[in-house]
Amino acid sequence: MSLIPKITTEFNPDNQSLTITDVTGLYDAATNPSGWGAPNTERNNAKVYLIFQRDKEILERKDVSSIVAAEAGEEIVFENYFEGQLDQDSVYRVFYQVADQTTEESYYSFGQVTFVFEDIKEKISEFWVKLACIYDIYIKKELEQECIWLESNLAGLQNLKERGRESEFLSLLSFIQKRIDVNISKFL
Repeated sequence: MSLIPKITTEFNPDNQSLTITDVTGLYDAATNPSGWGAPNTERNNAKVYLIFQRDKEILERKDVSSIVAAEAGEEIVFENYFEGQLDQDSVYRVFYQVADQTTEESYYSFGQVTFVFEDIKEKISEFWVKLACIYDIYIKKELEQECIWLESNLAGLQNLKERGRESEFLSLLSFIQKRIDVNISKFL
């Protein structure tokens, strides 16, 4: 069986970064026939790229061949990528491309998907705080309904994230963002 590269990603909301780990593992005929090493591609004979996308647009293509070749263990943990840069609420994908330099065959991992919606959470929290400072009961009632609507749809985003529903997530995200933009002036 040939190599099947596998990665996992972890999003850190504090520093807005992704940690990627190669979990392909080492070849074992019984337990991991698609892992690194003979008869599959050796780590030190591979040209390896991490391919980052946002909404299917390529953000970066990073050569990590030297890191892969230098590692000896089962898993390879890469550095934090995009620290402080994943501040745009969206869906991010990471793919792993491995090219065997001897056979010239290419192998791809399944895309790992990360759903980010930290900015929206922050804005809704700010709305609740500002709402607490409004003394006009009529305005307060209207804005409270808006905050409740936003909170319930935020829960919908979380649900879509957990179910891995990318297109629905992006659609609802866009709708909530537009609603926030419309209401920002009311909360100033």
